[in-house]
Parts: sequence; C-alpha cells; structure tokens
Amino acid sequence: MRLKSNLIKISLEENGYTILTAQNGREALDIFMSEDVHLAILDVMMPVMDDASAVVENDGGVQIVDKEYRVVYSSGIDTIGKENLSIQEFTRFLTESKNKPYHYDILYQPEGEFWLIVTFPTSIRLDFNLVHNKEASPDDLMRAGGVFAFVILIYLLILALFSYIFSSITAAKTTVPLKKLCDGTRLLRECDYFARVDLRLKNEFAELQDTFNDMAARIEQEIALRKKSEEDRRGLILDIFHDLKHVF
Repeated sequence: MRLKSNLIKISLEENGYTILTAQNGREALDIFMSEDVHLAILDVMMPVMDDASAVVENDGGVQIVDKEYRVVYSSGIDTIGKENLSIQEFTRFLTESKNKPYHYDILYQPEGEFWLIVTFPTSIRLDFNLVHNKEASPDDLMRAGGVFAFVILIYLLILALFSYIFSSITAAKTTVPLKKLCDGTRLLRECDYFARVDLRLKNEFAELQDTFNDMAARIEQEIALRKKSEEDRRGLILDIFHDLKHVF
C-alpha cells in the first residue's frame, strides 16, 4: 500500500500530539514545521511510512502500537487483529510471537513511547538455543549437565537402533535373493532341471532371476532332447538287431 501524496492526519488528542505522514518526508517538511508534531514519533514514523510499501509488497506487514496499546498504524499482514489492546493482551502477543508461524521484528521507541512491529510469514524455522550462565549454582550445573548427557545418550541409542534395523532390512534384501539363487544353482548341479527361482523382486535381482530361469529352461530342454535322441538311437539299434536276426 503506497501512501498518497496528500498528508494524512491521525489525531491522538488523548496523548496530546498529532502524527502526520507523507509519501515523501522532504516535500512535506515545511508543513511539518508549521504543525504541532511530536518530533520523537515523527522521526521514526516518516521512514516507516516510506518503507511500509516495500514490506507489504514482500508479503509482510507493519504495525505501530502506542503507549496506550492502541494500533495507530497498520499496513499489510496484521496478526494483532485488534485496534485496542489491554496490557494482558499485548503481553500475551509479545510472549507468544515466537511460537507463531511468523517472523517478528519488534522495536520499542522510548522517546515516542510506542512499539514498531514488522511481520513476515515464516517458511521454515528450527529453534535450538543452548544457554550457559557462569553464575549458576555448581550443583544445578551438574544436574543440568547430567540431564543433557542423558538426553544425548538416549538420542545416540535410538539412532544406533534405527541404524541397526535399517542395515538389517537392507542386508536381508540382498542376502535372501542370493540364498535363493544359490539354492537353485545347487538343484541344477544335482540334476534337478525343473528348479526355478521366484524372488518376487523388480530390481537387479529380478534380472538375475530371469537369467537363471531361462538357463534352467534351456538345460531342461537340452536334457529332454538328449533323452529323446538316446531313446531313438536305442530303438534304431533294436530294430536293426531284429532285422539282422530274421535274416540269419
């Protein structure tokens, strides 16, 4: 949202000052000097108004909350959701802001007594903080260190357990098909030419399965042809023997 060149006056009569905003602070300087302006707020509000459009264009938001916990300016994303806040509501907003899916930059201006809140949506955030205070009690430090070491030990044990399970599953996917192929080869060596292998896989072992089964089928076919040829040869010899017997 870009501010119009016309000055927008926001009167805060209860606080005894007036906020004037403009698109360009320089071109309105003469007017500002002639108005009853709270300079502490003006110094911050002018650049905020100039930069608010850039924040909004990048899917962000800008809010300004005065010392009475009123939202005197809002542009873009507004996660506050109210124009007037109680002390409890504003405190809750500050304490819970780190748990919301937004990134907040909250600055307090002591001279003007107001808060500047810049908001952007958070894509991914991973919070991990390790804090150590040398002034802490040694006993408390030992207890905290023991708990921390215990947590790390549990984490390493869980990691080792999952690694073992994963390696076992991976090994099983390799050793089981190899064992079946070895068993099939042993059956072929023992002249069991009807042996086939069914690995029920679709990876490289499936290609080995197809190759093995094709080889077994060819061997079975060759053996069958040999048996038939041997039987035909024997039959031919018997026929010749009977013919010669009748001749003599």
